[in-house]
Amino acid sequence: MPEAEDQVLLAEIQAQAEAVRERVLAEGRGRAAAFRSQAEQEIRRLEAEATRQLERRLAMDKERIRGDARLAAGVRVLAAKREWVDRAFQAARRRLAERCASPQYGPQLKRLLREASAAAGGEVELRVAKADVELARSLVRELGLPQEVRAEGGEPGTAIAVSPGRRADNSLETRLREACRSLEQEVARLLFGGPLE
Repeated sequence: MPEAEDQVLLAEIQAQAEAVRERVLAEGRGRAAAFRSQAEQEIRRLEAEATRQLERRLAMDKERIRGDARLAAGVRVLAAKREWVDRAFQAARRRLAERCASPQYGPQLKRLLREASAAAGGEVELRVAKADVELARSLVRELGLPQEVRAEGGEPGTAIAVSPGRRADNSLETRLREACRSLEQEVARLLFGGPLE
């Protein structure tokens, strides 16, 4: 069942990403046209000035200006793409926070604790957010796990198993941070149809 929840969550994220992608593309086209228009106006002004001063310098300045304009436009486009990728992950973070405040949170925390316990192996101590200690103790009893539950921090979705020499952090925030690193290019492909570049 957790895979079905993961698939639903993934489908929601993908749907949100597609909606964000369409907005980004529409905004990107408008911005790109404006950037091109501004760059072309600047190039024409500098060409006229350079022509009056020196024909030879005109050719060099023209190429330099075009390169600078392309570079500046590329930097702006990349910054805008990065901003939208960040927004997609922020939306995912908000969605996780909503789930932590919903009735779905208990089963989700149960799964996180079971996975953390299995990953750490052996005698472990489970650590959860301070507000989740009682819920986690109840879930650990349901799972039939002998682990002790203690508070660590206040982030909902915290699920850490600690055993001698080993720490398995299966917290939602940790998983999202890892997804931000490992899925950045995939989210960019969903949003823009290609990688960040």
